[in-house]
Amino acid sequence: MSSQRASLESLRPVLKERLPPLNALRAFEVAARKLSFTAAAKELFVTPGAVSLHVKQLEDYLDVQLFVREVKRLRLTAEGERYLPLVSEAFSILRQATQGLRGRQLESVRLSVRPMLCHRWLLARLPALMDALPFCHLEIETELDRDPERQDLLLDYQPGVGAEVCSHELFRSEILPVCSPAYLKALGVTKLGAHSDWSRLRLLHDRPLQGMADYPGWSACLQGLGVQEQVLAGSASFANSLMCIEAARLGLGLALAPRELVEQDLQAGHLVAPLSLPEAALPAPQIYYLSYRKPVLEKPFVRQLLAQLLPQSG
Repeated sequence: MSSQRASLESLRPVLKERLPPLNALRAFEVAARKLSFTAAAKELFVTPGAVSLHVKQLEDYLDVQLFVREVKRLRLTAEGERYLPLVSEAFSILRQATQGLRGRQLESVRLSVRPMLCHRWLLARLPALMDALPFCHLEIETELDRDPERQDLLLDYQPGVGAEVCSHELFRSEILPVCSPAYLKALGVTKLGAHSDWSRLRLLHDRPLQGMADYPGWSACLQGLGVQEQVLAGSASFANSLMCIEAARLGLGLALAPRELVEQDLQAGHLVAPLSLPEAALPAPQIYYLSYRKPVLEKPFVRQLLAQLLPQSG
């Protein structure tokens, strides 16, 4: 047994020159980018336990702690922070080399975008983007990550923050009340106004926006109409805009929505705008931004995406 151990010890310097297991490196790269074993597992189509095991395997191999594991939180150590960009670059080189063997050069661009904005604005533009950039691989994340270090482009209703971050107005859209035709029919009306029986109405709220100083909420609208909010039959709030608009589509009540994001439903008749608000009651337009760090402009496809997504001046 001692001779076997001595033989293994003699191989240790050789083993240390070998690369770490590829699956362990991939698990680390995704988990470090998302700072979540659960989110990494979704991207890799494995279990969170498998991701954790691969990361532990890599840490044992390197004899370095890469993550600090806290209750319901994961963060990188200083060594992990230094290791991540190098591992990410290595995978990018591998992808490009593989595509080069297939006769194509493929470059990835990572976009972080709110689910509502992705579903109701970006998806409709993807065919044109993919036609215009045939060798660009778009990595679209809807679990919004506002850290500019971890994505190339950020699409959000707030401008990006951080060193060397640039933000451009993507579009602005008026806010209007919407509901399903079936909901109006159940109320026995075709339009709503200040003199409608508001005690029968149910208002739907977009909860994440309520913390914003300029949140386009129902209170200001009702105040402008001279309607007391406390007399309403009830209300409901939702964790994101997509759920709130879908609830309106299903006939659960009235929602406030940016016209730009419900225009297709209005044209198709899935939603209607039953309330004409006076100017005093109309919320401020919702503004959406496209943000990025200046260094990402070194990627040609990022520059081309910006040209495709941002409104043309003049």
